[in-house]
Amino acid sequence: MRARRDVSRGLPLLWCCLLGCSGLSDDRAEKLIRRYNEQVVEAYRTADVSVVKAASAEERRKLTVLVDVNLDMSINLDAQLRSLAVEKVERAGGELLVTTRESWRYVERRTGTGEQVGPVGEDEYFIEYQLGERAGEWVVVQTRHAQAPRRNHPEAFGAGSIEVFHGADEAPSDAGGTP
Repeated sequence: MRARRDVSRGLPLLWCCLLGCSGLSDDRAEKLIRRYNEQVVEAYRTADVSVVKAASAEERRKLTVLVDVNLDMSINLDAQLRSLAVEKVERAGGELLVTTRESWRYVERRTGTGEQVGPVGEDEYFIEYQLGERAGEWVVVQTRHAQAPRRNHPEAFGAGSIEVFHGADEAPSDAGGTP
């Protein structure tokens, strides 16, 4: 009788494993992406990529190059996430691919003075975030464009522009090439 009770206690855990209850929930995936975006905004604003904890080492290296380019031009990116909606979540091989639609407002500012350089951008992006576990923590492994951005400003920005804002270095197939 006791053995039957012990087995029945393990059934919910077994069912959970069989049904894919382990890993990262959709809600936690969205929270991770929001945290990553907050950290990327801070990295561009302060020219300090060390604040980006929610990204893989590879993704932080890409962001470092982009932040350094802005720093070399004495520019900091002042960005604000206005909205983020998860469009799709796909699971494969223990990782997630999350597609979002994001609305951003941003402007480049002169380092030191805060003087605005160029127009204000208010754009909509479609980003694919590859999420995975690294050293026991869920992080953004890689970002890429799911489709071409919808740009609402008259001229292109420097290294902080939408094409590279997230570190997304791959253009979507319908964007007409790489940025």
